[in-house]
Amino acid sequence: MLLGSLLWMMLGCQPPPGGEPSVTFVFPQSRDDIVVCPQFVVSVDIDNFSVVDVDPALEDEAGEGHWHLAGDGIYEVVTDSFIELDLQGDFSTDPVLTSITAHLAFHNHNELNTAEFPDALATAEFLVADTTDCVGDGRAEDDTSE
Repeated sequence: MLLGSLLWMMLGCQPPPGGEPSVTFVFPQSRDDIVVCPQFVVSVDIDNFSVVDVDPALEDEAGEGHWHLAGDGIYEVVTDSFIELDLQGDFSTDPVLTSITAHLAFHNHNELNTAEFPDALATAEFLVADTTDCVGDGRAEDDTSE
């Protein structure tokens, strides 16, 4: 019983065996009823895939690597479940429909084949505007006027 508990604790940090790798957006999500600020934190949920630091000396290993964040003028290699993003553009007038993707990738930056692993790629479409009611950058916390 002790051995079983120890094994369970050791495997607790590893991806579940036999599951398909997947990535989903926690924030922002595809929505048209919330306006996101140009500066925000992208957060994803990754299952059955270990996100590790980029190391070109490592051999590609199934089930581990990093992810790529891409969009209009955006390309980031990410080794965590989140990344701060500062979108460039004029967001001072009407909200702009924006799209970003997260794609799981091996150590050599080859992205997982979506024909084999369809959930290794996620897309979020959302509105962006630099307004007082936008969400994502903590404006409410910074507002000290009364």
